[in-house]
Amino acid sequence: MNQRLIPISLTALAVLASSVIAVIPPYPKLKLSDDHRQREPITTPASNAAQKAISGFKVPEGFQIKLWAAEPMLSNVVAFEFDEQGRAFLSETHRYRSSVLDIRHYMEFLEHDLATKTLEDRIKLIDESFGEHADELALETELIRVVEDTDGDGVADSSKVFADGFDSKLDGIASGVLPMDGKVWFTNIPSLWQFDTDEAGDTATARHELLRGFGVRFGYTGHDLHGLAFGPDGKLYYSIGDRGTNVTGPDGNTVELADEGAVFRSNPDGTEFELVHRGLRNPQELAFDEYGNLFTGDNDCDNGDMERLVQIMEGGETGWRVGYQHAPLGRAGPWMSEDLWKPDFEGRAAYLLPPLANIEDGPSGITYYPGTGFDDRFDQTLFMTHFKGAISTSGIQTYKLEQDGAAHKVATSEQFLWGTLPTDITFAPNGDFYFVDWVIGWPKSNKGRIYSVTPEQSSPQAAKLVAEVKELIGGGIKAASDKELLKLLGHQDQRVRLRAQYETVARGAKHIPALRRIAANTKAKQLARIHAIWAMAQLRPDNSSAFNGFAKLLRDKDAEIRAQTAKVIGDQKHLALAAHLPARLKDESARVQFFAAQSLGKLGDASVAPALLALLQRNDNEDKYLRHVAVHALSRLAPLHALRTAETNKSAAVRLGVLLTYRKLQDKRAARFLQDSDAFIVREAALAINDAPINAAMPALAAMLGKGDLEDEALQNRIINARHRLGRPQDAVALATYAARNDVPREFRREALTQLSDWSEPFQRDRLVGVHRPLDLRDASPAVAALESKLETLLSGSRFFVKHAVLNAIRKLKIRAASPRIHALLASSTEDGEVRAEALAVLSDLDDKKLQQAIDVASESNSPELRMATLPILARLSPDQALPVLANMVRTGTPVEQQAAYLAIAELEHPEAANLLVQGLKTLGQGEFPYLAQVELLDAAEASDSSIVQAALTQLNEQWTASGDALASFRGALDGGDGKAGWKLFNEHAVLACTRCHRANGEGGYAGPDLTGLADRVSAEYMLESIIKPNAAIAEGFDVVAFTLSNGGYEVGIIAEKTADKITIYDAAGKKKSFAANLVTERAGAPSSMPAIFGMVLKRTELRDLMAFMKSLTAENSEIDEKKTRATHEE
Repeated sequence: MNQRLIPISLTALAVLASSVIAVIPPYPKLKLSDDHRQREPITTPASNAAQKAISGFKVPEGFQIKLWAAEPMLSNVVAFEFDEQGRAFLSETHRYRSSVLDIRHYMEFLEHDLATKTLEDRIKLIDESFGEHADELALETELIRVVEDTDGDGVADSSKVFADGFDSKLDGIASGVLPMDGKVWFTNIPSLWQFDTDEAGDTATARHELLRGFGVRFGYTGHDLHGLAFGPDGKLYYSIGDRGTNVTGPDGNTVELADEGAVFRSNPDGTEFELVHRGLRNPQELAFDEYGNLFTGDNDCDNGDMERLVQIMEGGETGWRVGYQHAPLGRAGPWMSEDLWKPDFEGRAAYLLPPLANIEDGPSGITYYPGTGFDDRFDQTLFMTHFKGAISTSGIQTYKLEQDGAAHKVATSEQFLWGTLPTDITFAPNGDFYFVDWVIGWPKSNKGRIYSVTPEQSSPQAAKLVAEVKELIGGGIKAASDKELLKLLGHQDQRVRLRAQYETVARGAKHIPALRRIAANTKAKQLARIHAIWAMAQLRPDNSSAFNGFAKLLRDKDAEIRAQTAKVIGDQKHLALAAHLPARLKDESARVQFFAAQSLGKLGDASVAPALLALLQRNDNEDKYLRHVAVHALSRLAPLHALRTAETNKSAAVRLGVLLTYRKLQDKRAARFLQDSDAFIVREAALAINDAPINAAMPALAAMLGKGDLEDEALQNRIINARHRLGRPQDAVALATYAARNDVPREFRREALTQLSDWSEPFQRDRLVGVHRPLDLRDASPAVAALESKLETLLSGSRFFVKHAVLNAIRKLKIRAASPRIHALLASSTEDGEVRAEALAVLSDLDDKKLQQAIDVASESNSPELRMATLPILARLSPDQALPVLANMVRTGTPVEQQAAYLAIAELEHPEAANLLVQGLKTLGQGEFPYLAQVELLDAAEASDSSIVQAALTQLNEQWTASGDALASFRGALDGGDGKAGWKLFNEHAVLACTRCHRANGEGGYAGPDLTGLADRVSAEYMLESIIKPNAAIAEGFDVVAFTLSNGGYEVGIIAEKTADKITIYDAAGKKKSFAANLVTERAGAPSSMPAIFGMVLKRTELRDLMAFMKSLTAENSEIDEKKTRATHEE
């Protein structure tokens, strides 16, 4: 799942980018979608639907749900948070999908979008592409709303707009809001905002744009500026998806991160803005646990990967680049082929941190149990929303975390509440758990509901504690005496502890002695001691004595105290304690080692490099987080002498650490590891040089062509790419020589030929990473000469897979000298028919002088593919000669021959061509036309400029409309098609992304029905209808419906079975319930989350290919695919 609440609605404007272009074309002139844009937000009138919906929720045992607020008080809520007084601040989107554009709707400017680096670039793209209509994107506004229960009856009764005016062409989706201490922070691309409020705290009196420059490209809708959480260091943290960042803070700190999502932090006023963790795709909310660990959920890329639970680390890198979304090599490139999205496994790329776990689809809202409100079963538990578009598969999940070395692991995961479309969650000051319900599917629902979840029963002690927390957060902390305040540092509730810490800091240095005593007291509560340490760290910049006694804390019996102490020493750059940290690198606790290393990197003393290298050796690549922190520290210190000495260390773990440090430093000495004795390090060096990139080391990588492990896809593709990017004459020769080697796997030979074919107009995006890295145009002659020298070998000693690539290169490079060899290939009766047909097409494209001779040879061949291939060429070159042949084929030919004939008629410039098409349309209308040729007939007719053809087409469409047969114009997809091409559409189509929601043969998402074995269960017509009209027959288990009954009853559930007499459902508890069908007076249900216009997005030929793949989804084929997958993994 790729978005928090806003997966796109597909439109007919969507265009599949079939390949990476070499030169970015002029700005396209595009039309905006026909969405109704207006200045006033749309809301839905009040009804009892929100209250009734509760009966459809799957509620955890022992809990109850109550409706707190509903439309028209709110709509389209993305995120929310309560202030100290229990008022809910909501960020509402009214620009989503209509004014915030999704690149999948406007693929014509994909390359421009990927090339943007600044907000100014994006403005130019908007204005140039949409012209006078660009200003339509500056009508709708995002807004912040305040909703409140003023009379204390447990139901909100007041709603007002707190702030609006976020309506510029650059404004994104209102995705984060955080009220605290009379101020409100708000994230909305392109800016981080902060509002001052009046004394009551619910009216904005001033707004401040703290930071600007987020979201430099369109990208996918919903990959916006999110997060907003205060950390134990007093900093503000926030996240962004892969829409890019180019921000300079008020004090000059600049972060340019064009191609990936990230987590940032700054002071509350925007100063000291910095990058924390990078390489994310679409992180949304952030949550700290009681020990200051930060977590987020990251969304998948709709290519069969899974979402990830990520622990945010300073200097962390998770590996995603936006170029993978539109990967030149297909299916998310290395992200999928190298399993970069998976948790740790043997052989995983070392430069990035593994996620803690793969998790449910659509993570968005996230919160950590604060310690009060529920019972202790929920201690150390993350709550996360999973928005999958379908109500029956969406809800809230819990993740119980445990420390695992330097990081964490998921101990258990359970459904908490299901059957809703939640976008955000939080614990309010009153102890209740709240969630926002989007209500309906993917589009703007123009509705919104907030529900509370509370235990059905609470002990008097628990109720007293909840009341205490509410009072403390509501003002009691600020009113507390100094003694009371310090005692609150050990409170059971995390929010109380953190606010008490902040208030202690606000009261100044007078509390340092008391804080020092708490931190040193081994009998005090552990969390009180930790908050005392954090408070002293906040006070340290203005009070040099704050860390007196910290050397002893580094030797404390409690490992967490040692860890937190080590951390803040580095955070505050306390050089006087630096000498105590190297010893902590040998601490028995991996967590202490981690923070000691992190701090050593910040303190700037390069002499500690040997100690960090020794940590790498002891760790021996076991704990990936320890390896990361040692490398990150070394990269900050850049101890070049120590690194060079360690290049030949006998420990592979040390050598790998040095290489990873060079990657971060972009040091060309990374090339030395291409000769390492460890194959894994060699591959990692190739990844560093190509992907980072390290351009100065590119020649060394290129020189590896034909060497190393010829079966290693990651290694070989990057070596090939290096040759192409360098673009020297010797590189062309090397690629041609490599392609001609029969010992090289065919996919790498094809890739080398592809790189040669685009030599003169090189890719503007990196072939592996997919990001914009433009190269200059260059002379094609080196590639031509290199390929010519190997043509004999390539066309005689290769199988058809490689020969196709050779012929394509000849076509693109216009190598007319290859003509004799192509003629010989075409004439060979032992050659594959498809290859011979391709050879004929190349001769035609080159306007070969002997083309007619080639046509004659092809016409007399024994290959049906070759004979059919002559028809379009003959129609173009000799219409009079082609006409009688084609006329006879459409009358008497087989379906295959009719298919080829209509394909040729589309090229036929002859007066009689129109009559052939009209007759075909009439036959189709009579229901006597073969499915196999329908696609070619309809495509040819629609492309014709003949008035009689268009009239016949109109008549046919009117006939189909009158018949009520919605599938009539699509039935040509039921026969023929290329199943392999259909697989690519299912898994890789930039707009459809079927695999985002559906699994097939063990791959894909879980939001929709599993299609494995589908062809054994349903007819091809049913499959086609499900694609064209998904609401016509929603699969069992994915249709949540509410029934109002004439006897006063109201039933909500998933339809299990429906007959004329009886309806059976599964209710929210999973129990079967039946009732008479004639009792139903009203039925209400959410539409299918699958968009209803797949047939409009796909060309007919693509729909036919997709159907061919769907028809292959049998149990037998599933077993074959499983065996292939298992064999691949075993190899």
